[in-house]
Amino acid sequence: MQEDDERDGGGIALGRTLALSDGIFAIAMTLLAFQIQPPDLHGNEVHHLASALGALGNRYFVYVLSFAVIGTLWLAHHRIFRHVRRADEVLMSLNVLFLMAVAALPFPSAVMGLYGSERSAVVLYAASMIVAGSLLAALLLVARRRGLLTPGTSHEGVVAALWNSASMVAVFTLSIPVALVAPKVAPFTWLVFLPLRLVSGKVSRRAAQE
Repeated sequence: MQEDDERDGGGIALGRTLALSDGIFAIAMTLLAFQIQPPDLHGNEVHHLASALGALGNRYFVYVLSFAVIGTLWLAHHRIFRHVRRADEVLMSLNVLFLMAVAALPFPSAVMGLYGSERSAVVLYAASMIVAGSLLAALLLVARRRGLLTPGTSHEGVVAALWNSASMVAVFTLSIPVALVAPKVAPFTWLVFLPLRLVSGKVSRRAAQE
């Protein structure tokens, strides 16, 4: 309950913070679906519906990838705040900044869906993911430095959580040089993030059990 969250005089209500965070994530993930609009066909063009739907392939790809990334960010954010015993103004301000980055992700996703072969679109998408992933890692570092984590939080667990964010940032950072040379190839390098995320997830669970 909110009153329980605020029982520590130096803290800020974690319940309200998580409610706001979950709401932002839900809206961002929902907006991704609205980027896939049905083809606008008229008359005899209706007979070409199958090919018109197939032409939206890039938007399907961006939708699935963006949904997976935002979902991963939500899971990581949830895990971090599960170990936060109280929050202060600094942590909450940083969390708002992180949520601003998450709320903005549908925009580069829409640009990528429309202009996926353009260098600028690919770089914008990758840069947006890098910012979100970096801010997520900063949340954990700030919470640890300011003594806001629960006493039982292990060093190994913190390192594993940082690895989750670092793996995402690394994949999208390395894709930018590729985009500058071959923008059509760069998006496929992002698929490395998914198996890498599975590996980092196993590392996180193992660390949490130690």
